[in-house]
Amino acid sequence: MARLSRLESRERTRALILDAARAVVSEMGYDGASISDIALRAGFSKGAFFSNFDSKEALLIEVLRIDKEQELTMLKMVLEGLSDAEAVLALDQYIDGLSGNRACAVLDVEMQLHAARSPEFANIYEQLADTTRKSLGQLINLLFARAGKVAPLPLDELAELFLSLFQGLIVRRVDNPGHCIRLVLNSLVDTAAKVKPDEPSK
Repeated sequence: MARLSRLESRERTRALILDAARAVVSEMGYDGASISDIALRAGFSKGAFFSNFDSKEALLIEVLRIDKEQELTMLKMVLEGLSDAEAVLALDQYIDGLSGNRACAVLDVEMQLHAARSPEFANIYEQLADTTRKSLGQLINLLFARAGKVAPLPLDELAELFLSLFQGLIVRRVDNPGHCIRLVLNSLVDTAAKVKPDEPSK
Protein backbone atom coordinates (compact mmCIF):
# COMPACT_ATOMS: atom_id res chain seq x y z
CA MET A 1 0.00 0.00 0.00
CA ALA A 2 1.39 3.41 -1.04
CA ARG A 3 2.38 5.72 1.77
CA LEU A 4 0.12 8.74 2.23
CA SER A 5 1.53 12.14 1.34
CA ARG A 6 1.62 14.81 4.05
CA LEU A 7 -1.47 16.48 2.57
CA GLU A 8 -3.35 13.17 2.31
CA SER A 9 -2.40 12.30 5.87
CA ARG A 10 -3.62 15.68 7.13
CA GLU A 11 -6.91 15.35 5.25
CA ARG A 12 -7.41 11.85 6.65
CA THR A 13 -6.73 13.10 10.18
CA ARG A 14 -9.25 15.94 9.75
CA ALA A 15 -11.87 13.55 8.38
CA LEU A 16 -11.45 11.16 11.31
CA ILE A 17 -11.69 14.01 13.82
CA LEU A 18 -14.84 15.31 12.11
CA ASP A 19 -16.44 11.85 12.22
CA ALA A 20 -15.45 11.47 15.87
CA ALA A 21 -16.98 14.85 16.70
CA ARG A 22 -20.29 13.83 15.13
CA ALA A 23 -20.39 10.65 17.19
CA VAL A 24 -19.19 12.08 20.51
CA VAL A 25 -21.36 15.21 20.45
CA SER A 26 -24.40 13.13 19.47
CA GLU A 27 -23.75 10.83 22.44
CA MET A 28 -22.60 13.32 25.08
CA GLY A 29 -23.94 16.68 23.97
CA TYR A 30 -21.93 19.76 23.02
CA ASP A 31 -21.07 20.72 26.60
CA GLY A 32 -20.41 17.14 27.68
CA ALA A 33 -18.06 16.34 24.80
CA SER A 34 -14.50 17.44 25.52
CA ILE A 35 -11.70 17.92 23.05
CA SER A 36 -9.93 14.99 24.73
CA ASP A 37 -13.00 12.78 24.17
CA ILE A 38 -13.14 13.69 20.49
CA ALA A 39 -9.40 13.24 19.94
CA LEU A 40 -9.44 9.88 21.74
CA ARG A 41 -12.40 8.63 19.67
CA ALA A 42 -10.56 9.65 16.49
CA GLY A 43 -7.41 7.86 17.66
CA PHE A 44 -5.24 10.97 17.98
CA SER A 45 -3.73 13.21 20.62
CA LYS A 46 -5.01 16.65 21.59
CA GLY A 47 -1.99 17.98 19.72
CA ALA A 48 -3.34 16.50 16.49
CA PHE A 49 -6.69 18.12 17.25
CA PHE A 50 -5.19 21.58 17.66
CA SER A 51 -3.08 21.11 14.54
CA ASN A 52 -6.34 21.00 12.60
CA PHE A 53 -8.86 23.04 14.59
CA ASP A 54 -8.53 26.08 16.85
CA SER A 55 -11.33 25.07 19.20
CA LYS A 56 -14.26 22.73 19.72
CA GLU A 57 -16.60 25.37 18.31
CA ALA A 58 -14.45 25.77 15.19
CA LEU A 59 -14.62 22.00 14.72
CA LEU A 60 -18.42 21.97 15.08
CA ILE A 61 -18.74 24.83 12.58
CA GLU A 62 -16.86 22.71 10.05
CA VAL A 63 -19.07 19.69 10.83
CA LEU A 64 -22.14 21.88 10.39
CA ARG A 65 -20.89 23.30 7.08
CA ILE A 66 -20.17 19.85 5.64
CA ASP A 67 -23.45 18.31 6.83
CA LYS A 68 -25.59 21.19 5.55
CA GLU A 69 -23.79 21.14 2.21
CA GLN A 70 -24.49 17.41 1.88
CA GLU A 71 -28.15 17.92 2.77
CA LEU A 72 -28.41 20.77 0.26
CA THR A 73 -26.76 18.66 -2.44
CA MET A 74 -29.31 15.90 -1.81
CA LEU A 75 -32.19 18.37 -2.10
CA LYS A 76 -30.78 19.93 -5.28
CA MET A 77 -30.40 16.51 -6.88
CA VAL A 78 -34.05 15.83 -6.06
CA LEU A 79 -35.23 19.18 -7.45
CA GLU A 80 -33.24 19.22 -10.69
CA GLY A 81 -35.41 18.18 -13.58
CA LEU A 82 -38.22 17.19 -11.24
CA SER A 83 -41.73 17.17 -12.65
CA ASP A 84 -44.79 17.73 -10.46
CA ALA A 85 -45.72 14.06 -10.80
CA GLU A 86 -42.40 13.02 -9.27
CA ALA A 87 -42.59 15.36 -6.28
CA VAL A 88 -44.20 12.88 -3.86
CA LEU A 89 -41.60 10.20 -4.58
CA ALA A 90 -38.80 12.75 -4.27
CA LEU A 91 -39.98 13.94 -0.88
CA ASP A 92 -40.38 10.33 0.27
CA GLN A 93 -36.75 9.67 -0.66
CA TYR A 94 -35.61 12.77 1.21
CA ILE A 95 -37.63 11.84 4.31
CA ASP A 96 -36.35 8.26 4.24
CA GLY A 97 -32.79 9.53 4.00
CA LEU A 98 -33.24 11.66 7.12
CA SER A 99 -35.10 8.90 8.97
CA GLY A 100 -32.16 6.55 8.61
CA ASN A 101 -29.71 8.87 10.34
CA ARG A 102 -30.76 9.58 13.91
CA ALA A 103 -27.23 10.67 14.86
CA CYS A 104 -27.37 13.58 12.41
CA ALA A 105 -30.74 14.72 13.76
CA VAL A 106 -29.48 14.60 17.35
CA LEU A 107 -26.30 16.42 16.35
CA ASP A 108 -28.32 19.16 14.64
CA VAL A 109 -30.40 19.63 17.79
CA GLU A 110 -27.19 19.94 19.83
CA MET A 111 -25.95 22.59 17.40
CA GLN A 112 -29.21 24.51 17.75
CA LEU A 113 -28.86 24.45 21.54
CA HIS A 114 -25.31 25.75 21.26
CA ALA A 115 -26.47 28.42 18.80
CA ALA A 116 -28.90 29.65 21.47
CA ARG A 117 -25.89 30.33 23.72
CA SER A 118 -23.39 31.57 21.12
CA PRO A 119 -24.43 34.52 18.90
CA GLU A 120 -21.44 33.99 16.59
CA PHE A 121 -22.27 30.32 16.09
CA ALA A 122 -25.96 31.21 15.69
CA ASN A 123 -25.19 33.50 12.75
CA ILE A 124 -23.24 30.77 10.97
CA TYR A 125 -25.89 28.15 11.74
CA GLU A 126 -28.72 30.32 10.39
CA GLN A 127 -26.86 31.17 7.18
CA LEU A 128 -26.32 27.50 6.38
CA ALA A 129 -29.75 26.34 7.55
CA ASP A 130 -31.56 29.04 5.56
CA THR A 131 -30.38 27.64 2.23
CA THR A 132 -31.59 24.17 3.17
CA ARG A 133 -34.98 25.55 4.27
CA LYS A 134 -35.46 27.33 0.96
CA SER A 135 -34.71 24.19 -1.08
CA LEU A 136 -37.02 22.06 1.07
CA GLY A 137 -39.69 24.73 0.69
CA GLN A 138 -39.44 24.43 -3.10
CA LEU A 139 -39.97 20.69 -2.86
CA ILE A 140 -42.99 21.07 -0.56
CA ASN A 141 -44.44 23.67 -2.93
CA LEU A 142 -44.32 21.12 -5.75
CA LEU A 143 -46.65 18.89 -3.76
CA PHE A 144 -49.23 21.65 -3.34
CA ALA A 145 -48.88 22.70 -6.99
CA ARG A 146 -49.38 19.13 -8.16
CA ALA A 147 -52.62 18.94 -6.15
CA GLY A 148 -53.78 22.32 -7.44
CA LYS A 149 -53.65 23.74 -3.92
CA VAL A 150 -52.24 26.87 -2.30
CA ALA A 151 -49.64 26.39 0.45
CA PRO A 152 -51.25 27.60 3.72
CA LEU A 153 -48.05 29.23 5.00
CA PRO A 154 -44.96 30.84 3.48
CA LEU A 155 -42.71 28.08 2.16
CA ASP A 156 -39.81 28.88 4.50
CA GLU A 157 -42.16 28.54 7.47
CA LEU A 158 -43.53 25.24 6.21
CA ALA A 159 -40.02 23.90 5.72
CA GLU A 160 -39.02 25.00 9.24
CA LEU A 161 -42.16 23.39 10.64
CA PHE A 162 -41.40 20.04 9.05
CA LEU A 163 -37.70 20.07 9.92
CA SER A 164 -38.52 20.83 13.57
CA LEU A 165 -41.25 18.18 13.70
CA PHE A 166 -38.96 15.65 12.08
CA GLN A 167 -36.09 16.27 14.47
CA GLY A 168 -38.44 16.06 17.45
CA LEU A 169 -39.85 12.72 16.31
CA ILE A 170 -36.39 11.26 15.78
CA VAL A 171 -34.97 12.52 19.08
CA ARG A 172 -38.00 11.08 20.90
CA ARG A 173 -37.39 7.76 19.11
CA VAL A 174 -40.87 7.65 17.60
CA ASP A 175 -41.28 4.61 15.36
CA ASN A 176 -41.37 5.42 11.64
CA PRO A 177 -41.10 9.23 11.86
CA GLY A 178 -41.32 9.44 8.08
CA HIS A 179 -44.85 8.01 8.20
CA CYS A 180 -45.90 10.68 10.71
CA ILE A 181 -44.45 13.44 8.54
CA ARG A 182 -46.29 12.13 5.48
CA LEU A 183 -49.59 12.03 7.38
CA VAL A 184 -49.23 15.66 8.47
CA LEU A 185 -48.16 16.84 5.02
CA ASN A 186 -50.93 14.95 3.25
CA SER A 187 -53.47 16.42 5.67
CA LEU A 188 -52.22 19.93 4.93
CA VAL A 189 -52.44 19.35 1.19
CA ASP A 190 -55.91 17.81 1.46
CA THR A 191 -57.32 20.71 3.49
CA ALA A 192 -55.53 23.53 1.63
CA ALA A 193 -57.49 25.96 -0.52
CA LYS A 194 -57.59 25.28 -4.23
CA VAL A 195 -55.67 27.51 -6.61
CA LYS A 196 -57.99 30.00 -8.31
CA PRO A 197 -57.86 29.99 -12.12
CA ASP A 198 -56.00 33.32 -12.18
CA GLU A 199 -53.88 32.64 -9.08
CA PRO A 200 -50.48 30.90 -9.43
CA SER A 201 -49.24 28.73 -6.57
CA LYS A 202 -46.83 30.39 -4.11
